Amino acid sequence: MQEENHMEMTPSDIPEIELSRAESPRYEFRAECLLKLGDGKSINGEATNISRNGLFLQMENLIPGCGPNQRGQLEIIATLQDKRFRVCAPCRIVHVRGSGIGIQFESMDKEAINDLDRLVSTLSKYNAYYSKGKNRLLKTKYNIVAFFYDILDYPWERQYRFWRPKLLNDVRNRVLEMGVGTGRNLKYYHPTVQLTGIDISEQMLFRAERRSKTAACSIGLYKEDATVMALIPSSHYDWLISFFLCCVMPDRLQPFAIEQVGRVLKPGGRFRLLEMVYSKDPKLRKRQDFFAPFVERVYGARFDRNTLGYLDKSENLKVTNTYFIKEDTYLVIEGIRIL
Repeated sequence: MQEENHMEMTPSDIPEIELSRAESPRYEFRAECLLKLGDGKSINGEATNISRNGLFLQMENLIPGCGPNQRGQLEIIATLQDKRFRVCAPCRIVHVRGSGIGIQFESMDKEAINDLDRLVSTLSKYNAYYSKGKNRLLKTKYNIVAFFYDILDYPWERQYRFWRPKLLNDVRNRVLEMGVGTGRNLKYYHPTVQLTGIDISEQMLFRAERRSKTAACSIGLYKEDATVMALIPSSHYDWLISFFLCCVMPDRLQPFAIEQVGRVLKPGGRFRLLEMVYSKDPKLRKRQDFFAPFVERVYGARFDRNTLGYLDKSENLKVTNTYFIKEDTYLVIEGIRIL
């Protein structure tokens, strides 16, 4: 197994983001934008989830007639501490959702590429430092829980074992499993799958390594933080699979993980997540409320995570289907990388 390869930084290396109306600048970047379309329309808004491929432009009100494939010029202005970033680039509208627009950069000149690279690199360093520090508690928890995880999970695994083959039946080619845990999914992957499994806990991976010996597919297991994925190449995977990871991950860290999902999938690559959510049935909700303190203390999991909300904000991921695999508590989220 490979060790993490994060860039070491101290708080003094990390600029504080000073942007207007930023709800939580420590983990979600926003910057003022002006989009000038070819038909003469101008749109003002804030950029969220910016990357080297594009961004999501959030507005208070959507301008009528704004739709996919329209082209224009985008100006981004961001201030990070005492530094000012300005990027001007040609772009294309990819999709429109609510009061937001997904934008893809197109045919940038060398100056625009360098400006964008400076901005994204600075943000990536900030995000890597912040997420690494906040995820230490989760890593420590699972290094301890790993010793008795499978025993604790046995009552639930009695039903999960019937779901796993159904949820993995159509998964093929290059696959990344985010939060591989003790490797419960490994034996259900098709023999043609080339699997990369990551987990933040070396103790969980130790147990997954033992299970990998009975799997039919080729497997590489790595100690890696899902909010950083420093070892994982971009635009590489046909599928991303994750069961019960986002319900464990604090909301403040989920934008990091969602950004990484969009980075590592190929354009057209698919993802499938399985999560637990609160039921609307009063009887089931009462039962969940009873178990909630235990589940959070032992696993760090909660039933009220906003994973769907963060996916909807992504500029290069689109949710294509959601359904419950049991009652209205076990939620399957499926989607695709669109940029």
